[in-house]
Amino acid sequence: KIANKLEINRFDLVYVVERVLSRKDIPIAYQQLYFPIKYIQGMRMDALKTSISRFLTDELGVELTNINRDFSIDHLDKKRADRLNVTEKDPLIMAQEKIYLSDGAIGVYDCSWINTSKYKYSVRIALD
Repeated sequence: KIANKLEINRFDLVYVVERVLSRKDIPIAYQQLYFPIKYIQGMRMDALKTSISRFLTDELGVELTNINRDFSIDHLDKKRADRLNVTEKDPLIMAQEKIYLSDGAIGVYDCSWINTSKYKYSVRIALD
């Protein structure tokens, strides 16, 4: 399933990261990140405390060209819901994101569940 999302071979190795994002010590999002090792090398644990995109561009020199993000309403299983202090029945915004590299490959697949009762999620679109 993840290999299809990343458009890679099912035998390719992938970094898998699960983390909870907090604001003022309140958990607001549960995130699963997938990085194909053949495209993203040098991932460090300390990088996971900040912006993944900024780490990839500033520290690894990876050129990101495009981000596609889809939104839906979803629920987490009990184990993950507990980490956000919500129930399995609480509706959350699920954002699925693909970050593309300069050669067109998908460098990151991100699936995040956002608790909008604790955090206002907004998108700003700049028109050129």
